[in-house]
Amino acid sequence: FLICLNFLICLNFLIHLNFLIHLDFLIYHLDFLIYHLDFLIYHF
Repeated sequence: FLICLNFLICLNFLIHLNFLIHLDFLIYHLDFLIYHLDFLIYHF
């Protein structure tokens, strides 16, 4: 039972970590897009 519980906690943690990494990546991408738009506006 404890092994099972440990496995679930581990799995949950990995999913959470993956989600956080994804979120970070999305925020970074949005930043990049905003920067690009700024650059375009500045050019025109």
